[in-house]
Amino acid sequence: MKIFEVTGPMERVPMGMGLEYMVNDEIALVGGMRSGPSRSNLTRVKYDIYDMIGQEGPLTQEDQDERKVGFLELFIEDGSGRIEGLVNIKLNTGVRKGGYGRKVIDSLLQTAKGPIRIYDIKTGAIPFWRKMGTKFYDSSFERPVKNTKKASKFGLYGIIG
Repeated sequence: MKIFEVTGPMERVPMGMGLEYMVNDEIALVGGMRSGPSRSNLTRVKYDIYDMIGQEGPLTQEDQDERKVGFLELFIEDGSGRIEGLVNIKLNTGVRKGGYGRKVIDSLLQTAKGPIRIYDIKTGAIPFWRKMGTKFYDSSFERPVKNTKKASKFGLYGIIG
């Protein structure tokens, strides 16, 4: 796995009411609100992604409006809080191909301290995930996939880290 010189793991800070933010010098993930179905030992949560480069102190409402670059959804293990998988990541059109995807994934990997599962990889995202060093699998995460384009029509998954 290649580390892309991100500041390091994100610090997790509770915000109250079950929400949290995770932050390092590069990015912040803010929220942690339940966002959909998950297996019995996981909780699916959604975070907004913010660019933190050059930010002094906490994000104000004005900062949030200017610095938000997208959102993601994660599967978090119940009890331990470990990041188990990435369900969805969506970056704003204006920031795509600007390195934010790499920063987010690298920060998640350093925070999780282990591999992360990537759920339902879209055909257009295959080159990104390939560059990141993802190993592609079918939905069981047990059978490797060689023809990623064909598999993405039926459900392409991956493991990174």
